[in-house]
Amino acid sequence: MADTFDPRIENQGALPVWSTLKIVFGIVPIVAGLDKFTNLLVHWEKYIAPFFASMLPFSGRTFMIIVGIIEIVAGLGLIATRWTRVFAWVGIPKAERKVPAMVLVHANPFDHDLWMYQTAHFSTWFKVIAIDIRGYGRSAKVTTSYTLKDMCDDVIGVMQDLGVERAVLGGCSVGSGIAILLALDHPDRLDALILVGGNSGASSRYQGRIVGYRKNLADYHINHLRELVAPAFADSRLGKYLLNLWVEREPRLTGEAIAQVFMAGNHTDTTARLPTMKVPTLVINGEFDMSL
Repeated sequence: MADTFDPRIENQGALPVWSTLKIVFGIVPIVAGLDKFTNLLVHWEKYIAPFFASMLPFSGRTFMIIVGIIEIVAGLGLIATRWTRVFAWVGIPKAERKVPAMVLVHANPFDHDLWMYQTAHFSTWFKVIAIDIRGYGRSAKVTTSYTLKDMCDDVIGVMQDLGVERAVLGGCSVGSGIAILLALDHPDRLDALILVGGNSGASSRYQGRIVGYRKNLADYHINHLRELVAPAFADSRLGKYLLNLWVEREPRLTGEAIAQVFMAGNHTDTTARLPTMKVPTLVINGEFDMSL
């Protein structure tokens, strides 16, 4: 039910590249280190600045031999060991590193690419998992009724499939509603919560959107997208580009499947449970937010 950045799949494709880089970055320092003893490739002492050479307590050749020994050890360590911190960063596949996870759940009527900029930014520090909720992207286009809890179970299922025990969870709009319910029902699985343009109860706008998507997906979709942003942004070059990303994906969508997402969101109210929230939470809402 989700489109994710699966490190197991990623490693299958990246393994040949990773192995090649490991060998190259291991052999190069070994070769360079050995040449410090022979000067067959380069006369290394010539690369020492005269000012620096004058401060050395020994000859330039001795200094380069010491450098060569360090390079050989580093190269051998990179190729042959997996236990030092310096060598491990290059030598251990990404999936084996212990990095915190960040799970992102998008809004209606988008898909996981809503988080393209956040993914690019936060992937420096987190394993970012951007989910396609039901009705969008590569997830199933479910046209029968279900609940917000079912959508929460989808998120937990993705985490289990990827071996993620705990994560920072971010949600926008209906994704925010999913995040709230997940945090209330599964606080042990979350380190923190980020709620963007969301609410804990029903929205008076949802019924109109349900009717709109059931009536005519093509006409209503672009109008809904434009409603969610400032008019000036919708008419700007960047705005047109971004909104068009999702308009172009209409052939993969069905109006009834999108309507069911709104139905699920509009039949769950967690407001009374908010005082029991245990997960640290950041709430981000615009003053004129029209996504609710």
